[in-house]
Amino acid sequence: MALSSLRCCAPFYLLVGRIIQQIDDLSDLSDISPQILLRVDLPVGSLGAVLDRKPQILDVASELLQSRSFTSFSYQDLSDRLGISKASVHHHFATKETLLRALTERYRSRQRKRLQELDRQYESPSERLDAYITMMAQVASAGNKICPMGALQSEFNVIPHTVQDDVRDFFDTGKRWLAGVLAEGRERGEMAFEGSPAERAVLILSAVQGALQIARAAGPKEFGAVARQIKLELEPRK
Repeated sequence: MALSSLRCCAPFYLLVGRIIQQIDDLSDLSDISPQILLRVDLPVGSLGAVLDRKPQILDVASELLQSRSFTSFSYQDLSDRLGISKASVHHHFATKETLLRALTERYRSRQRKRLQELDRQYESPSERLDAYITMMAQVASAGNKICPMGALQSEFNVIPHTVQDDVRDFFDTGKRWLAGVLAEGRERGEMAFEGSPAERAVLILSAVQGALQIARAAGPKEFGAVARQIKLELEPRK
């Protein structure tokens, strides 16, 4: 149940609002009277949704990172978007560096899972590459957003050193996976290209990230043009 819905549940909305504010401002529930909680007939799971702030904060921070930049949003922006106090945000993520580390770990975890899924779903290297490019095209189709780790790479000199290591790892993982797909594709005769698979992987990563930047200003069709050229460049010559 949404937070806004909880606050509209007559005749308890004022009491629920006070409980929610207490929860937002406390590190635990020890100071909230059990009698107060028991007196309010909340739907099952709704209190858990209120308490589960950390994923909500990460979701909003991720959206702001992709549509703005790391240096262009503040805890006040998170507070305003979520309707909670800045103190509550700081409780979950004491510093912006802590918040960013949590975000990059989330992105790296999702990257590993998605690449593993592509390996399981597609036996053909060409199909795996197509699916990867399609996955990135979905980012381009999301309006004014870009790849979150690409956004951090563009701010590499101003992000904390600990986060720089996460960004490097993210792109190293992507490069190794792409290089493996390209090497297998060339070996099986599905792809043809000059140079090493690792060099071609860097070229593709650079083209994809650059295309996402262009697509934010010029529209997703520009990403499609780059994607077609990537595929054409890999087609075996007859």
